[in-house]
Amino acid sequence: MSDELGKGERPSFARCPGLAGYPSFARCPTSGRHPAVILLSGGLDSATAAAIARQEGFELYALSVDYGQRHRFELEAARRVAAALGAFERETDLERLGASPIVNVHLVLDRKVTELPLAACVGSPVQFVFDRTVSSGLKSGQCLAISLSAADGYIARGSSELVSAFLEALRELFPPARHAQLLDALVTRERAATFRAAPGTRALRPQTRTGVPGVFLAGAWCDTGWPATMEGAVRSGQQAASQALALVSGTRVGDPRQLEGAGT
Repeated sequence: MSDELGKGERPSFARCPGLAGYPSFARCPTSGRHPAVILLSGGLDSATAAAIARQEGFELYALSVDYGQRHRFELEAARRVAAALGAFERETDLERLGASPIVNVHLVLDRKVTELPLAACVGSPVQFVFDRTVSSGLKSGQCLAISLSAADGYIARGSSELVSAFLEALRELFPPARHAQLLDALVTRERAATFRAAPGTRALRPQTRTGVPGVFLAGAWCDTGWPATMEGAVRSGQQAASQALALVSGTRVGDPRQLEGAGT
């Protein structure tokens, strides 16, 4: 690459080591060209990258992310670039999945009140309790994190109110906590932590396989058959990896041969 640049030549993607052996199985079935997924921001850099990829013969797939950016014209500029370059564009209305908040109440106590590393609670405002003592770096006492999913009723409440309410709830769950002193506390809020698992949302959750050859989706928001949980995210990642290995090895999804020779 450096020798070519020294001669005043523009480097070609076709000569880049990473693309020289681009696998034939990832060609688009209709055009026979290799796909290129371009993250278009509406700015000069991504537009230039897309134009070069198009010139080099790639089939363009444009991707833009609406994250509530202040300058909305960026998204419109990205649409114009995609249209000018003939990129494939697909609208996905992920906002219809909605968003659900999570509130975490972290309590630092002067003594250990439970041996449980985690607990799921029934009949209590406390949903889940996690022992965060080791990860928080405490040398004495105990740090417990109370995690509240679908926390619409808590997201706007004051931190002192939440700490007081859930300290009392914790004392109801763990009797040793009734004699413990609260040394410190912290409330964290994630207003859009997960999608909202309401009736009808499954039809909005995307599949692992996309319309772009060689591109797969993974995440708790995909169609995993599970709600927005860590377990669902893991299942989605495993499914995406199986799909990718099946594509590379030419085997069906779930074939044990996919793991043979696969690196870590």
